[in-house]
Amino acid sequence: MRVARQIKSGICHVNGPMVHDEPQMPFGGVNGSGYGRFGGKAGIDAFTELRWITIETQPGHYPI
Repeated sequence: MRVARQIKSGICHVNGPMVHDEPQMPFGGVNGSGYGRFGGKAGIDAFTELRWITIETQPGHYPI
């Protein structure tokens, strides 16, 4: 764990397989190892912008 904390990368496996992808796992890189995150909520956050949009389906009534 001491060495893993010093490695500047998106993923570091300790005593496990080199490729391990689960749907909720934020797969991707940092610095020179890639851009962004793919998978799960992290992937959505990396490539989208939160917005609020409303749609009025009926004409508005504005009393005088």
